[in-house]
Amino acid sequence: MTFYYPYTICLGDTDAAGVMYFANTLHLCHIAYEAALGAMGLPLQKFLTDPEHALPITHCSAQFRRPLRCSDHIVVQVNPQCLGIDDFEVMYSLSALDGSCLYAQAQTHHTCIHPVLRQRDPLRMGLLG
Repeated sequence: MTFYYPYTICLGDTDAAGVMYFANTLHLCHIAYEAALGAMGLPLQKFLTDPEHALPITHCSAQFRRPLRCSDHIVVQVNPQCLGIDDFEVMYSLSALDGSCLYAQAQTHHTCIHPVLRQRDPLRMGLLG
């Protein structure tokens, strides 16, 4: 399931050079991920307090292609993909609303674990849409 999250870059997202601070790119991706969970019918509070499963991020990366500036109108495309029985990745693309420009791409890798035992645990059916 691909999810689209529109966003306008705010002044607080930028650094002293007037471009989006690199760490805020991953922060924005995570905001879009949370919105995607809600759209899938997984309320964040229930998702975070699940006694059987936790999905920590075990790796992340980002590629910056063009600078994002205050007031830029973009869309974050969120695309989860199952990798195995207990892990998945989420690919993100940050583009102009009209699709004319790709600003950045990012990726987060999540591993499903049991929250108490802290050991790998199979993903629930339907978690990725």
